Formats: sequence, C-alpha cells, structure tokens
Amino acid sequence: MPERPTLDPGQPRVDSPNHPEIVQDPSADEQIAAAVRSRLEHHEMIDASRVQVQVVNGEVILIGTADNRFVRHRAEELASEVEGVRGLLNKISVQPHDEEPGPILTTQAPGSHKGGSTQRS
Repeated sequence: MPERPTLDPGQPRVDSPNHPEIVQDPSADEQIAAAVRSRLEHHEMIDASRVQVQVVNGEVILIGTADNRFVRHRAEELASEVEGVRGLLNKISVQPHDEEPGPILTTQAPGSHKGGSTQRS
C-alpha cells in the first residue's frame, strides 16, 4: 500500500474517497466555486438554491436537483465554461418542484359533518 504524504495539521484535506489528495490551492478552488455559483444564479431557468457547488483542485462537483434534464445539462455546461475548471462531476438529479396542494374536495354539502370523505387533488 502506498504511503500517504505527511500532512501539515493546518493544511486542508479532502475526505472523499474519489479525491484523497491534498487540496493544492483552496483560494483558487473558492474562486472557481464562486464563478460557477454566479453563473448558475444568473441563468433564468436554473434555481441555484437547489444546487451545491464543490470544487477540489479545479474539479467541480454539482450536487442537487433540477426541474428537468435541460436544466441539469445547462448547469453542467455553465460550470464547464468557467476558467480554471479541470473536470466536472454532475450529481444533479431531475426532480420537479412539488406542486402546490389543490383545494380539499368533499362529497358532502356545506355544513354537513356526518361521515363524508375528503380528498386532495
């Protein structure tokens, strides 16, 4: 088994099995993450509050949900266009916003409280 490099206790470390290496430039990663977030926030079809952006050594990871496949793909495109991005992993799942619950429907006349059923549509 290869030896791991000795770490300075103050040096950031990634705890993901996909990225066991030491973070080389945390400030560059944060700049990339901020640029990706900004691009997502300024796109009219993307709800950026539903997407988390993580960057490790220039590799962007998008995690969250999108309303449809187009929005998922567009978020990936926008992130990949940011300067400094060396790779991208899109973990955005497609899940439309929950619709507002409809009115409560009853099978009884108003004012009648004897054993009817209620349904949500």
